[in-house]
Parts: sequence; structure tokens; C-alpha cells
Amino acid sequence: MAEQIITLEPEDDKVSIRDRLAWVDAGRVLVVLPPKNEPVRDRLGLTLLQRQAGRQNVELGLVTTNPSIVTEARDLGILVFPSVEMGQSRKWRWPWRPLDKPRAPLAPRPPDPGDVREMHRRTRPRPPWRRWLNRFGGIALFIFALISLGVGAVYVVPGATVVLYPAVQDLSVTAMVVGDPSIEQADYEAGLVPARLLRVEVSWRGAAATTGFSDVPDTPATGTVAFTQRASQAGPVTVPAGTLVRTSAGTTIRFRTTTLVEVPGTLGVMVQAPVVALDAGPRGNVDSNLINKIEGALALQLSVRNLSPTEGGSVRQVKAVTQADLDRLRDQVLQQLFQLAKAEIPNWMTESEFLVEESLTLFLVTDEDPNRYVGERADSVELHMSALIQGYVVDASQGYSVIYTALANTAERPAGYRLLPESISPPRRGEVLKVDEEGRVTFLMQGRAKVAAEIDQEYIVEKIRGQELGRAVAWIMQEIPLQKEPAVQVWPNWFGRLPYLPIRISTRVEIPE
Repeated sequence: MAEQIITLEPEDDKVSIRDRLAWVDAGRVLVVLPPKNEPVRDRLGLTLLQRQAGRQNVELGLVTTNPSIVTEARDLGILVFPSVEMGQSRKWRWPWRPLDKPRAPLAPRPPDPGDVREMHRRTRPRPPWRRWLNRFGGIALFIFALISLGVGAVYVVPGATVVLYPAVQDLSVTAMVVGDPSIEQADYEAGLVPARLLRVEVSWRGAAATTGFSDVPDTPATGTVAFTQRASQAGPVTVPAGTLVRTSAGTTIRFRTTTLVEVPGTLGVMVQAPVVALDAGPRGNVDSNLINKIEGALALQLSVRNLSPTEGGSVRQVKAVTQADLDRLRDQVLQQLFQLAKAEIPNWMTESEFLVEESLTLFLVTDEDPNRYVGERADSVELHMSALIQGYVVDASQGYSVIYTALANTAERPAGYRLLPESISPPRRGEVLKVDEEGRVTFLMQGRAKVAAEIDQEYIVEKIRGQELGRAVAWIMQEIPLQKEPAVQVWPNWFGRLPYLPIRISTRVEIPE
């Protein structure tokens, strides 16, 4: 019978080998296994190959020299050849079975002496007293079992839950915090946290009413002057209205005539003419005989004198700018600039930072332009100013960490009490103590929290186990600092005392509201 040869590769597995067997179109198949990394190396793989060959009604033979595969294959009745040539030349015997070897008869084993004695004991009849003894022993054992179950139930079945409410006290601390712009890492123990300098430019135009007064000439002085001929003339001399006369001593004060007059040609005859000062104000009020000069050609013909003082020159007061007004307005504008800076700086801060308002200072005035100057007559004055305002900001979260550290380490915490972290209220920032020249900001922060008495639950369980309910509660109230009476529940309710076994007592600590 012709056989088909299948040579396996090291990468073939059981599934691929089975698929290759399914395509066999011969009565025999000779499977050549690779010398190393055989895909079929155990009994299970050989069994699968044998079953696949059986389904197709194909005789199966293996070509391999692996001793372990040869042994397993022969146990399963699969023919094994050392080479392909031997598999093709030899006659196949199907199905192959190992030859049965005759077995030597086994000699009977002598009975064990102990088994012989036990056989005699069981076959020998028991005396009556032994039977009664066995009955009473069984009854006693049953009673003992009931008692043991009862005692075990007393110890194991009951359970209890104890809720403890420890004493709670309020704790507050005030810590001094220093925001230092020269450090990058906080030192919570020393109260040092980083600070940051921020600088913004702001502008504002302000106005203020003036408080000063200035004298303004109001009305000119008036009077009369007398004109006389210097020498006899053939006819009168006409002095037209508007002729200018003045004083000659000190400050020159000029007047003008208001009407036309004629001075006769006779020597010594005087003609008076009304005059008014050219400049308004009291400076036109001059004494008699001070107006003695005529301006123009008439001075060669006539002389002039005021025989009486001129009067009526006055002033009025109007609002004017003073230096105090400018200083006051500058302070107002600066205050407004600081308010603008306080509103602007937060735009440049992180969510956890806060501005130390006391650290705000004027860094530089970049523009200062008043619209009036000292002495100017005006009812109000305006000032436009631009300036750089700077201030320090501190990370509030790091300031809070200083408070948390102070609460945890404060000596004011009572002995035997522990800090309740969830009770820590948000710290409050207190007053700023100082801002030094190097920008270090020293301020106070206040924090509040609660502390609760520490409770050793294992110690309490050890002391109250097996005690009556009322006595256990009384002992807890006397020995443990509690805010209120503990809540104790025992199961079953009729048991009346706490379990004897500590593991049956459950305790928990709740912080009272």
C-alpha cells in the first residue's frame, strides 16, 4: 500500500499538523518529526494525531529518534521508524500492540496479627455491664455536649455595639506669619512663606474747589485836577477830554480827563477838570498835589495839580489757587490711584494669593499735570496723574499651612486630646504688623479647630466585656472623657450584659455635633 509522507517544520503546532492530516489522500501517512522542537512531544499530542488518523481511516506512522516520543507512541500503538526509508521498506503491522508479558503468580500474604486480634474482639460477645456502661456514657456525653453548646452559645452568640462620643474642646491659635519675597520654599514651623511683588500703572484725573482768594481791581479812582497857564496867552487853551495827566513821584499813576475845558489866557487862572484813573483799583487813590504832569504838547502851556486826593479806587476778591489746594488735590488723586491699584492687582494674582494692602506704596509718578498753578484765579483746579503702584501678595494656602502646623503643635492643646482636621475652620488674616525696607510683610493669622479626647477602644472592650449593661455604661462614663453618654446595644436584648468574647463587641467613635 502506498504511503504519503508529511514532513513537519519546527513552527508547526498541533492544529496545523491535524489540518495537514485532513488533506491526506492515501491509505497510509508517514509523519516525519523534526529532530528539535518537535511540535508533538507529549501523550496528548500523539493521541490527537492518532484520533485524526482514525477518523480518516488512515494508518499512521512516525519517523523520529526521540526516546520519549518513541516510548509514548508505542504505548499508544503507533508505529515508529528511525528513518523514512525504513518506514517505506518495512511491512506495517496495524494496529500495533505491545506484547503481553506473562505475570508471575503472587503468593498469598499472611494476615496481620493486629487485624486478627481486632477480628476476635469484635466477634466475642460483650458482657452486660459493658453494654450499660456504653449507654450511660453515651447519655453523659450527650448531656456534656448540650452543656458545651449552651456555654458556647453564651460566649459566641451575644453581640454588642458601643458608640462613644469623646469630649470635644475648642482650640484657637494666633500665629505670626512673615511673607518674604527673597525665599521660594515655605518654612511652616518658622512661619515663613514666599511673597511676591506686583507693580501696576494707574491713571486718574481729579478736581477740587479752590480755597484761596485774590484781589482784583474793581473800580478806578476819580477826582479833579486844576489846569493853570504857565504864561499869559493871547487866547484861552482848550484841554480836550481824554487828556492824560500823571504823578511823577514813585510809581507812575496815570489819569485822563473826562470833559473838555478851556483855560483862559490870563496867568494864574485855574480851571478844574474831572479825571479818572486809567487802571482800576486802590492804586489810583493818590494824595493831593501828586498829579503834577501833563502828557503831550499841552505840558508846554499848562501846569496841573490835584488840589484834593483822588478817591473811589477799589478791588474785589475772587477765588484763586493756593499751594494747599494743589497739595490737597494731589493727596486725593493719590488715594484714588491706590484704590485703582487695589482693584487692578488682583487681576495679576493666582486664586490662592491675597494682597497685603498695607504694603501698597507709590513707586514712581510717571505724569503729573495740573491745569492751574498757584495764584491763578479760578473756582476749581484739576490734576491728571499717572503712577506706578506696587504691593506684595502672599499665597494664602501657604499661610493656612502655617496655621495648620501651629494648631497641630500648639502647647495649648490639652493632654490626651487629638486635633480633628475636619474641624479646622478657614484661617482669618489679622492686622499687618509691619512692612520692612526689604519687602518682608509681617502679619497675624488666626485659626480655630476642635480637639477630641483620644479613646483606647481595645482597653474599653477589655474592661467592659462580660459586665452588666448598666455597670459597663457607668464605668465608661467615670473613666473615659465623653461629651455624652455612650450608646450601647446588646443582642439579644434579654441577655442583659455585654458579651464575654472581645471579638463580639464592636466599638466606634463618633464626634458629637
